[in-house]
Amino acid sequence: MAYQEVNRGTSDNDSTGDNLRDAGLKINQNFTELYTYFGDGTQLSYAPNLDDLTNVSASSPTIGDVLYYDGSNWVVNSGPLLQYSFSANGTSAYLIEGAGVDSSTDNPNLYFYRGHTYILMNTTGVSHPLNISYSDNTSLGAYISGSQTGRQIIIVPMNPYSVNLKYECTIHTANMNGTITII
Repeated sequence: MAYQEVNRGTSDNDSTGDNLRDAGLKINQNFTELYTYFGDGTQLSYAPNLDDLTNVSASSPTIGDVLYYDGSNWVVNSGPLLQYSFSANGTSAYLIEGAGVDSSTDNPNLYFYRGHTYILMNTTGVSHPLNISYSDNTSLGAYISGSQTGRQIIIVPMNPYSVNLKYECTIHTANMNGTITII
């Protein structure tokens, strides 16, 4: 059954909407469908299960795992996960959207937590390749994967080499850069 909307009319008591009996019938039918889908028809009993999702690649999930969609599949992650999206203000700065960031600020400072996973989406592609490294240019090594022109995944180590990281465009390093502090 498709969702049935109760026609409330155009203004109070104008006689253009559903009568009370028809409106009640639609409401009951909508709830019956929900109770049947998420329960036994009279009681809600739905408990989400990974088996209910398609494209899930989860072998031996454990308590506390996080499930996220990577664009083509559902993937299990073993801790908190945040995503930031990088765009450009011409060639003068990166603009970043994500948790706690003012998306109108050029090259904002970011703060990453130890043990968390961060997905960095570079929406500028090849125009502004996004390099993430320690502030002394040391590579993040095994803690980063992906493409500088697309999606990169950073798993912040509990004992990092340094708490000072940087992000920069590999083409416009003088203008498009900022700091990431690990806390």
